Formats: sequence, C-alpha cells, structure tokens
Amino acid sequence: MRSVNFAANPEHPVRRHLTEDEILGPIPDPPVFPQPLAEVRAFYLAKVGSPNVDRDLTQAHHKIRTLLAEDYQRAEYARQRG
Repeated sequence: MRSVNFAANPEHPVRRHLTEDEILGPIPDPPVFPQPLAEVRAFYLAKVGSPNVDRDLTQAHHKIRTLLAEDYQRAEYARQRG
C-alpha cells in the first residue's frame, strides 16, 4: 500500500494511506470557481489599490545587495572570459 504525505509541517507529517483504486483511478474534474479570476483581481485592486514599488535597489535589504553584488561579479567574470 502506498501513502501520500499531506503535511503543513514536515516535522509532524500526517499520513493518509490510499488504495490502488484511489491512486490509479480517474482524474477528478478541475474545480469550478463562481467568479472569474479577473473579477476577483479587480475587486481586490479596488480595495487595496496599486502598490508603489521602488525600482532603485541601492537601498535594498543587505542580503539582496549582497546577492546583487555576487551576481555582478559573476557577470563581469563571464564578460572577461568572453
């Protein structure tokens, strides 16, 4: 018998044993939602508004700046190697 792990927390998994019929059976129909996604998106954008995103990364989090610097060094190395 095979088991599938449905775990929200990997340290405390919840096991559910499936039968062969459940595993190999027909694929269920996809879910149907009452509202189209475009309507839901428009509703929440009207509530929340459009966020302002700063495109300047010079004041980014220090870990992001470190990753960007490493990426820049790799790109420079690749350019020098041709």
